[in-house]
Amino acid sequence: MRIARTMKGKRVVLDGYNLLMPRGTGIATYARTLALSLGALGAEVGVLAPVQFRTSRKWPDLNEVKFHEALPAPDIRPGMRWARNLSDFLGSFGSFRPEPLKLRGVASGSGEALLPDNIELLLAHRLVERAEARFSMLGRDLNVRLPNAPSVFHSTYHLPIRIHGAANIYTIHDLIPLRLPGTTRDNKRYTYRLLKHVTARADHIVTVSEHSRRDIMELLDVPPERVTNTYQAVAMPADVLAREADHVAEVVRRIFDLEYQEYFLFFGAIEPKKNVLKLINAYVSSGAESPLVIVGSEAWMADAEMERLRDPSFESFHILGTEIRRRHRVRHIKYLPRNLLLYLIQGARAVVFPSLYEGFGLPVLEAMMLGTPVITSKTSSLEEVAGEAALLVDPRDASSISSAIRVMDNDADLRRHLSQLGRIQAQKFSEHSYRERLDELYRRVA
Repeated sequence: MRIARTMKGKRVVLDGYNLLMPRGTGIATYARTLALSLGALGAEVGVLAPVQFRTSRKWPDLNEVKFHEALPAPDIRPGMRWARNLSDFLGSFGSFRPEPLKLRGVASGSGEALLPDNIELLLAHRLVERAEARFSMLGRDLNVRLPNAPSVFHSTYHLPIRIHGAANIYTIHDLIPLRLPGTTRDNKRYTYRLLKHVTARADHIVTVSEHSRRDIMELLDVPPERVTNTYQAVAMPADVLAREADHVAEVVRRIFDLEYQEYFLFFGAIEPKKNVLKLINAYVSSGAESPLVIVGSEAWMADAEMERLRDPSFESFHILGTEIRRRHRVRHIKYLPRNLLLYLIQGARAVVFPSLYEGFGLPVLEAMMLGTPVITSKTSSLEEVAGEAALLVDPRDASSISSAIRVMDNDADLRRHLSQLGRIQAQKFSEHSYRERLDELYRRVA
């Protein structure tokens, strides 16, 4: 179904804080989907891009060259951190004017691949660092002036930044630092102050589930009319959805040495809220013969999970004809390009995602879109996203997770049923539905 280009003539600027992360989190996926959806609605989309170099008005081509470098983190040597913070604080005063950049093909690099076509770039030297320094010391936003003020500035993260002359809206994905304080390294006092500040000053707040919306209203005292849930969507290429089972089976066998629908899969960052350690222990106690594949890089506070993944008891030997090959019951893959990850999802017996808390839960939606059965938590937004199309568990109870793995492993009819229900449930979060919700939101705030 084709949606009208209802935002034609409107200009929207997004922050690039997560959008330009090559291996970004779910927020990076959210930002890219938002940019593509706004473009499909006819809006002119710009990105306020934080960079670590000083831009030049005299030599714009040099700006493009520098942009296409790896955008490295700033070099903060021991003893220099306070000096840099003071420099960022002083730099937050006066007129903060980003430098427009039109990509002309002078150089190429990873940054260009992360951006939708025909997007406007506005390079801002140490944007996030200056904004955070200003808020930390004064409790105020970094005010940004653009040559032509957009209709809307949509920050995809709660950053203390405002664009002069625009409607300023902010997406708050979840309140995990407040709800599960032991699972993050955030400065809780700073985070709480910032969230209260952003919700008080914003023209509107956006979130991604009804569960997160309730949290925002209750914990941050935001009136219902000032916060809107748009849910999320995933852009799934048509050629991926059309893949034949035989082709998927051949790829997962050749690249991963795995048999089609003979392994369980978890994918996501390895951090406390993802509950990976309990998942591993539950899987081991389930007695399942199919391997458990964990795809994700170590994030923070993951020492126990990484130590468990190195457990030598996960290694065993199997004789295939005259060949002896080493197999691992639990396998860890640190990173996969998205295309290969999608093959692995399609080929899985089931995706197991027993997270303690999610603002939305993109892995659940992606698995359902691809027809892969799902085991997930009956907590936070995950039950809301999965509906009746998944096997729901108590993520704090290893026996609940273990039992679900055992049931899924042994019941082919259940797997077929959940595969069918999952595809139907995923339609509630289609790109078309997401764009309709965005259109209604922007009509109210812009």
